[in-house]
This record gives sequence, C-alpha cells and structure tokens, in this order.
Amino acid sequence: MPHIASNKQRVFGFAVAGLFALLTALFFLSFLIGGYPLGAKAVWDILTASLRGLEPYWESAAWKVVFQVRIPRILLAVLVGGGLSVSGASYQTLFKNPMVSPDILGVSAGAGFALRWPCSATAPGAKFSSLPCCLDCWR
Repeated sequence: MPHIASNKQRVFGFAVAGLFALLTALFFLSFLIGGYPLGAKAVWDILTASLRGLEPYWESAAWKVVFQVRIPRILLAVLVGGGLSVSGASYQTLFKNPMVSPDILGVSAGAGFALRWPCSATAPGAKFSSLPCCLDCWR
C-alpha cells in the first residue's frame, strides 16, 4: 500500500505544479489583454526597465496602463479567485458535502441584500441619488 500513497502524492504534486504553471502563464498573458494595445516586448520592458536600467521608449500612458490598471486588476483577480476557492473548500469541509452551495447558510440572500441595500438607504434630501443603483438592480 505505501506505493499507492506515494503515487497519489506524486500525481497531486504534478497537478499542483501544473496549476501553478497555468496561473503564472495566465498572469503574464493577462498583461496583453485590454483596451490599450501593448505588445509582449513592451510590457516586459516596462516591467523590467528599472532592473535593467533601460531608457523608456514607450509612452507614459503605457507605463500607467501597466502599473495603475493591469497589475491591480490581475492581482485583485488572483486574490478574489483564491478567496472564493478557500470559502468553497471551507463550506465543503464544514458540511462534509462536496456539492454544498452558498444557499445553505444564507450567503446568497445576504449578498442580494447587500447589493440592494443602497437602493433603499438613500435618505430624503441626500446629496447623491441611488436611482442608478436601483435601476441597475432591476435589470
């Protein structure tokens, strides 16, 4: 039996390494996706310019897009995905059910309430209107 356990561990290790490699590849590929077109070489040069002492040949808008738009977007996507996976694994462990859903503890209802709460929370005479929020909630 010890041979089977080591084989399972090896397969698990390969799966984790493969998923990490996929995450890394998608991390770098996501720099190329967006409304402002940037090539792979330009992104690489922008990211590594300070390490290599490279003189900037790109527009300042390209630097801002990479560091102020794409890096925060990518990191936030990784963190949100990780948080969702941890919460799903916690639910599965807590209820000992691999098919558990967020409806069991009312998480879906709470999320719906949190989404619609600003629509009804606007006080009379407030300086802002929640009408756009309400219209968005009713779509």
